[in-house]
Amino acid sequence: MAAAAFNIGMFALDRVRTVLVALSLIVLLKTVWVLMTPVG
Repeated sequence: MAAAAFNIGMFALDRVRTVLVALSLIVLLKTVWVLMTPVG
């Protein structure tokens, strides 16, 4: 039972980390785009 809960927790953490990495990449790309575009 504890092992199953641990596996679910690790899976959830992995998913959250993936989403956070994707969001940070999108924000980084958008920031670079805004900085490179004269109009903004």
